[in-house]
Amino acid sequence: MESLKEMVRALAGPLEAETRGGYGDRAVIGQSIGEYARGWGERTRKAVRGRAARELCGRICEVLGDYGECDVEGRRERVEEAQRLLEGLGTDGRNVQGGRKRRDSSIWMSR
Repeated sequence: MESLKEMVRALAGPLEAETRGGYGDRAVIGQSIGEYARGWGERTRKAVRGRAARELCGRICEVLGDYGECDVEGRRERVEEAQRLLEGLGTDGRNVQGGRKRRDSSIWMSR
């Protein structure tokens, strides 16, 4: 199974390419960013754990869903929003099925 970091990168890379390419919807060969995001969302929602993380994946797909139909400004806004949402998934394994569990460092034992 892909790590969460790899899953995030699988979408972040094309979004970065879109930014560099002027939002021409050419970062993924043979499909729109919207189509690519839907496939990414299906794979990622199966791998993440927790309702909030699955909802976040769904929201990213919604944001990018009509990407191919938007003008350049609309695409730029969608890419920026999707990138912001991707950051919310985190990359430390907390949100992945079978991922390592994070120790809560905010709990301190007192004597």
